[in-house]
Amino acid sequence: MPDSMTNLSHQTINETSTEAQKALRVLTALSFSPMLFLDDDRCVVEANEILLQWLGYSSDDLVGKSIDEFVSPSCCEKLSWSSNDSCFLDPEEVLPFDHIKTKNNKKVHAIGKRSIVDAKGQSFLALTLEPLNKKNESEVVFQDLFFELQRLVPFGFVLVSSNGSIKEVSPKAERILDYGRKDLLEQNIEILLPEHVREEKSELHRCFRELSQSSDGDYRCGELVFRKKTGDHIFADVSIKDIIIGAAPYLVLCISDITLRKQSEYQVTQRGAQLDDMFDLAPNAMIMIDDKGLIQRVNNMCVSLFGFKHDELVGEPVEVLVPEKYRDRHYELKEGYLQRSSSERGMQARKVNILTKAGETKEAEITLSPVEIEGLIFTMASVVDVSDQRRLEREVRSRTEKLDKMVEHLTHSNQQLEQFAFVCSHDLQEPIRMVQSFSQLLASHLKDLDEKSEKYLHFIVDGAERARNMVNDVLTFSRLEKEQLQYEKVPLEELFQRIYRVIYASLEQKGGELSWSAEPPVVVGVATQLEQLFLNLISNGLKFNSSSKPEVCISVVSQGDYWKITVADNGIGISPRYHQKVFEIFQRVNKKSEFPGTGVGLAICQKIVERHHGDIQIESEEGKGTKFHILWPKRSEAENLTCSESRGGKQ
Repeated sequence: MPDSMTNLSHQTINETSTEAQKALRVLTALSFSPMLFLDDDRCVVEANEILLQWLGYSSDDLVGKSIDEFVSPSCCEKLSWSSNDSCFLDPEEVLPFDHIKTKNNKKVHAIGKRSIVDAKGQSFLALTLEPLNKKNESEVVFQDLFFELQRLVPFGFVLVSSNGSIKEVSPKAERILDYGRKDLLEQNIEILLPEHVREEKSELHRCFRELSQSSDGDYRCGELVFRKKTGDHIFADVSIKDIIIGAAPYLVLCISDITLRKQSEYQVTQRGAQLDDMFDLAPNAMIMIDDKGLIQRVNNMCVSLFGFKHDELVGEPVEVLVPEKYRDRHYELKEGYLQRSSSERGMQARKVNILTKAGETKEAEITLSPVEIEGLIFTMASVVDVSDQRRLEREVRSRTEKLDKMVEHLTHSNQQLEQFAFVCSHDLQEPIRMVQSFSQLLASHLKDLDEKSEKYLHFIVDGAERARNMVNDVLTFSRLEKEQLQYEKVPLEELFQRIYRVIYASLEQKGGELSWSAEPPVVVGVATQLEQLFLNLISNGLKFNSSSKPEVCISVVSQGDYWKITVADNGIGISPRYHQKVFEIFQRVNKKSEFPGTGVGLAICQKIVERHHGDIQIESEEGKGTKFHILWPKRSEAENLTCSESRGGKQ
């Protein structure tokens, strides 16, 4: 070779970067066939030991020399290339190489494949040869290496040809994939992929494509999903290595089952998501504290309550949220709490004072509970601002105390008023009787009175009579509060019959009628008060009635826990605007001259019903009669009521 060509070749080698040479050296070392690399001047850049032993050269004999010195001119044409030819070269094309010169000037024949590779930014032509004049032992060498490798490392190995056909499977790969070796040999690699991946350009396909252009033959594919023979899916950590067996390229898939790890990661992720949800969705301020008493996390409610930003609290001791005068005591309690084991801590609730960023002290309730996250123990604190609640409680307590005093005062006043009414009613009866008696005596002794004198005397007698009736009604009303409630079973049938006999004369006089529903129930109450109640209502129905035939009808129906008793008449009716007024004592709707009375009767009725925990309402319009609806409780045997047998029979 001319000196100028030699100098040029050495210059080319010198310009090849050290990093690129290292990459090419790795690639040639991994090949089980004779292999060399040429630069774009067809100078040898690197050759593997198999090629050197085959041709009998040393590395110095070849590196830096033009390939033209070792092959025939026809072969030189096949080795002319540039970096722009990568799109046109077929790496699967097998070319004959005849008359390759050995060290001892012999000629050998081979077949070879070409491909352009990139090593650290520089392009080279890779030439892989297979001698035709000796038996190819590389496959046997690979089998020995393959099974020795799977014995030494914890991975499974799958050997795949360039068209995706599975050529070999290690026992560990069989166990991971749940396939037998015979089930996989000569099958396409897609048999190991989930069906939805087969229809797409999977990560594995991308690996195959990129490895055909890779310069270092090593590609970490990362995490992939494989389909086992059972149809179940597993997660695997996969790395891929391309190798040359003979003149053919293959891929070695190194598979490690990481399903358990992925499941653990999923559980951790789920727990983390649950923790996030707990923090984000919690209605209370949440603080996560580590075993050193430092704040590790807070939620938005905590930011809102205390006024600090997230980054102002994370990493700070929890005492920053405690008023200064309580910090020493809080520190002691915190240290004592953190020194306990997780099982000893349990869940604790306390009333505390907290400090906001603005310096405001608030009352709060805090709940502490230990949680374990990835092997570490944290304390979760839930903080509720109860300042408004405590203030309201104090106000309610104060108002309750005042109300109790007012009730006590009113009770005392009512007792005095009741006593006064009773005494007045009782003591007024004697002078009223005297006025009546002497008025009657005066009328019998005085004869031939003029019209005016008789009128005045009538006023005295009538006034005394009305006063007597009013005093009697007031006495009856006041006695209702004093009377001891002696509950008993009262058959309404017998009660209505008794009232009928009492008012019989009045009914005959007015031509009236009293009726009630068949088989009315037995109720529980004070018999005398029940009689007073219905006698007043029936008497009012007959008295306040301008009909030619006054009628009063009583009906009883069941309504939940009550008997609904309706007393209806065809009287003059009551205007709706007076429905509440008629129950007030001494309140009258009609003139005394039209309908005599004291205005106490309905007040007595209402008090009797309310003392029995019932209710009475009016349904009436003027001129259309009146209905009094009474809700009377159905008292059961289990209640603490002293019920004697009803008078006149049993229920």
